[in-house]
Amino acid sequence: MGTHAARDPRRAQDRARGRASRRAGLLVAVPATLIAIGLYGSNVLTPVSSGTGPEVPEAAPGVSPTQSRGPADLGRAAETSPPVVTSRSDPLVRKEARRFRIVKPTHFKEKVVIPAGFVRLPVGSKDATSFTVASFNVLGASHTSGGGDKARFASGAARMRTTVGLFRYHNVSVAGLQEFQASQLASFHGLTGGSWGVYPGMALGNQPVQNSIVWRTSDWTLVRAQSTPIPYFRARVPMPQVLLRNVHTGREVWFANFHNPADKYGAAQGARNAATAIEASLVRGFVASGYPVIVTGDMNERESFFCRISAAAPLHGANGAYRSGSSCRNAGRTAVDWILGTTSVQFSNYALDESTVSRRISDHYMIRSGVTLAPAGNDKACIPAPKDKAFIWCPPGG
Repeated sequence: MGTHAARDPRRAQDRARGRASRRAGLLVAVPATLIAIGLYGSNVLTPVSSGTGPEVPEAAPGVSPTQSRGPADLGRAAETSPPVVTSRSDPLVRKEARRFRIVKPTHFKEKVVIPAGFVRLPVGSKDATSFTVASFNVLGASHTSGGGDKARFASGAARMRTTVGLFRYHNVSVAGLQEFQASQLASFHGLTGGSWGVYPGMALGNQPVQNSIVWRTSDWTLVRAQSTPIPYFRARVPMPQVLLRNVHTGREVWFANFHNPADKYGAAQGARNAATAIEASLVRGFVASGYPVIVTGDMNERESFFCRISAAAPLHGANGAYRSGSSCRNAGRTAVDWILGTTSVQFSNYALDESTVSRRISDHYMIRSGVTLAPAGNDKACIPAPKDKAFIWCPPGG
């Protein structure tokens, strides 16, 4: 009895320790099982092999992960598990992605700056600009009516009809006119049906209209217009300058038209000298801006005028007059009416039409000349248009 009774306490203690051990095992096994389920059973996190880290041994067939490993193994597996990746198709991933905005990198391009004075031309503009320019003192209508000093001439309206016919005959594209009075302007508009542009016309009044520039609108568009006061007898009269763009080639050209005073009321050489200085200054300004320039006018002076203005501005005459160093060379026959151009202007087929005097259209000859300007699109300084690949911007020429 005593021996059996003595063994019972030990057995009771063993059973108690067993129960405590099983409880401890459950406390470890349950969390480990939950961790394993989270790692292997989730649709969000999927273990992958990095190819370089330690491999996790697979469970034996028919054995769950919790059965194949002990608690300690599961703890180490959780600590050393390989990297995980997420699936973009997962709803949770898409939800998180909506919280962020993807910003594309911005590429800044240097802004193209078009230099002042450049002209817009079609790409491949290789055509030269060719046309005919004329200068003509049409003889004011007031001189041939009401007992004027030229009463033997026809009326201004009748003579303007013949003048327009001569423009067509000579294929004139631009002309500088002097003594072009208001009634003659009205006749000109009626005869040409608005197919010619005029500046200043009547825009500046009765006196300035007498020195107007006219051009065919089928050949040219007006870009800019201005007037400059020039000494004329006892006053200063605004005289015109226009920047015209050729509609066929895009070439832009400055045209200036002047009428310097005659000695009608006494010696006017001082006024002509002052006028020439202003005219030369205008030409230099246009050339400095990169434009070709053509000057027309009744200068009431022959060789001396050309020698004076060519010394102050880079001009040569359509009649063949030119400057060589300090010397000027004039044509064999020089009228008081002139057509001049800067260095990029090529003249050809200069003609002095004597019929205007013989037919009493005017007391001046009409002079005209062909003009050629080299293609502007050949200039290496041309710049592609920033927003239109069909065009380029080029210097207007000198």
